Amino acid sequence: MRRLLVIAVGILIFCSGFLNLYADEVTELWSALYRRATTLQQKYEIMLNIVEQNRREMIPTLIEALEELLQNRSFRDKKEAAVHEKLQRLVIQELGQLKAREAADILYEVVRQTKNPYIKSDAIIALGQIGAKQYAYHIAGILKNVTLYRGENFQGEEAIAYGCIYALEKFRDPVGYMPVFLASLSGFSRRVKDAARKALATITDDPTEMLMDILLNEPDLPLKLEALRAEKISKASDEKKMALATEALKQSLEIGAQNIQEETYLRDMRIEALTLFIELGKKYEEAINYIEQVIYRSRDVTEKMIAIEALGSMGGDEAARVLAGYLAYNNDRQQEGIPPENNLLVISVIRALGRTGSRVGDQELLRAKYVGYPQSIIREVNRVLEGK
Repeated sequence: MRRLLVIAVGILIFCSGFLNLYADEVTELWSALYRRATTLQQKYEIMLNIVEQNRREMIPTLIEALEELLQNRSFRDKKEAAVHEKLQRLVIQELGQLKAREAADILYEVVRQTKNPYIKSDAIIALGQIGAKQYAYHIAGILKNVTLYRGENFQGEEAIAYGCIYALEKFRDPVGYMPVFLASLSGFSRRVKDAARKALATITDDPTEMLMDILLNEPDLPLKLEALRAEKISKASDEKKMALATEALKQSLEIGAQNIQEETYLRDMRIEALTLFIELGKKYEEAINYIEQVIYRSRDVTEKMIAIEALGSMGGDEAARVLAGYLAYNNDRQQEGIPPENNLLVISVIRALGRTGSRVGDQELLRAKYVGYPQSIIREVNRVLEGK
């Protein structure tokens, strides 16, 4: 080993002393030095120096080294096996850093053959770094399996999952979307789930078709809710987002809750859909009937107010018609001596009517001034009418 280090130092001195030495000559010197090493420890020490240079010219040597390491699986003891692992990971990581596309096949062969989860993870990450999109389907399958069928090596599985998510995000292939989506909801650590959530916004701009399939065909309410949330943060068009939110709102009204937990999920689905309409602030008449049902059927004042705000944000005569109808309902009750369920609800309806830009509700706004509401409501009516 000492003799080998002397040779290495001599080469370094030679390289630093003769600045005109060609790059391919330097590469050949290091490659020859690596091949002449007789032990894994020697190879590892030399590879550390090769990696420090970060030279693309060394890619053929790195590939050759990885092929050799993949074939050599017999070790004298645990110490030698540990050096073999360190050397293999060092080579794999350098190939990824150099974005060595020509190493794609051997890197995937490592993924396929190795039983070491950390080496597998490194190789998958390297495939992502070099953009080996041809393996997206296979890596998506690995992530799906490690998510659904957990073993006993929790940390190793975490490493594989993280590597898969990283690679699939880099590939930007829709085939990776659903496995990453499921990983974001799994029992993985926060680090892995956060990486998955971040990747969802990158893998594909428009996941609507896949997420709509979950809404239509998956009975699991938490999964439906997360599909809606994933659509909200996607780059899908506003029209597609509103279509999916409308389907989610429809189902949240039609599905009968069997217990309090299910009712909570259904309520969250309604609120997520309604807040999406508010955020987009665009007309979508297909949703108006379902929003109207929320206003009359919900027993939650907050939920009712969000539904009212959603109609106000949509604007137009159809939204105003529903709002005017609900104001008329409250006006009738007030005129009969029945106070509103909540004064804030009446105020929110009045304000929402003002935001629609429609004259459809003007008659009920005027009537609201004379049915006996408290002054706080009447002042709100006057403010809206004066602004029209």
